[in-house]
Amino acid sequence: MRSRRALVLGVLLFCAVQAGLSRSIESDALPVRDPIYAEKLELLQKHPEFWSDSADRPRLLALGSSRTQLLIDAERLGPEFHAFNFGCSSCGPIAQWLYLRRLIDAGVHADVLLIEIHPALLAVLPEPFEMRWLQSHRLRAQEPVVLRELGCPADAAATTGCHWFQSSSHYRRALLNEYAPVWLPGSLAIRRNRTSDARGYVLGIEPAPQRRSELTDNAMREYGPAFADYRPGGPACDALRQMIDFGQQRGMRVILFVAPESTEFQSGYGNVGINRFDEFLNRLSNERSVPILKSRDWLPNGDFADGHHATPRGAAAFTDRLKGELPR
Repeated sequence: MRSRRALVLGVLLFCAVQAGLSRSIESDALPVRDPIYAEKLELLQKHPEFWSDSADRPRLLALGSSRTQLLIDAERLGPEFHAFNFGCSSCGPIAQWLYLRRLIDAGVHADVLLIEIHPALLAVLPEPFEMRWLQSHRLRAQEPVVLRELGCPADAAATTGCHWFQSSSHYRRALLNEYAPVWLPGSLAIRRNRTSDARGYVLGIEPAPQRRSELTDNAMREYGPAFADYRPGGPACDALRQMIDFGQQRGMRVILFVAPESTEFQSGYGNVGINRFDEFLNRLSNERSVPILKSRDWLPNGDFADGHHATPRGAAAFTDRLKGELPR
């Protein structure tokens, strides 16, 4: 009888822990599902102008990858704008589309939506390039449906739903990522930046020449699959179009910009790939009546740490030029 009672109590305790863990994670009281998003949202919540129906000057929200977070010094765009850099590492147009939906659902208001175009992440591949980072535990309840509608592979759009008693199993990667990241392979560990300033900008690095060359070679290898027979298309391009439509339907001024790349990095696409990308930009601009800043060549090679992430000097130069191109 005593052993049976202990077994029942153990099962009840296990169920209670699993139920509490599930509730805490699903409500984001324990923000482990998507630490990159949670960190930026926490910063944005400290700027009340983005949570009000109106503001004394235009509110600019920049969405993009790690290129954007290292490139746009939002504080430097003032005083003409209230600006915030929501660029996030390990994010491409699909994740950005999900993030924009989350932000609007949370009550964020913006007048200008500045969206990065990352050419490599728009490449046609068997699976969108960024899905290597967008694990299912990072998704919210309805987001797998969005991925399936975009045409992402079924395994990439796997449902996040799980029975409450499976919480520790389903979110094991998220929990390990937050509390024991050394136990995860490097490709699965998604770490917080913890170096963002108050408006989301992350200061880059200025590597020594030899180190810069090594970093560029590494970046070229990483994006090798996107370079091969480069052509833009697929779910990533559809996500970009839906972001544009979503912003325009809500009265935002949507502006796209092409993330700068060094000449060495650009050579990876080949001349044919560059032409295909330019044709895509022209079609997109005409189809959606959206301005596109063709800023791919705005920075010299020396202003990149690895061929595509800006140094602090590069970020300052880019932001100053961007400021002159934005509508007042």
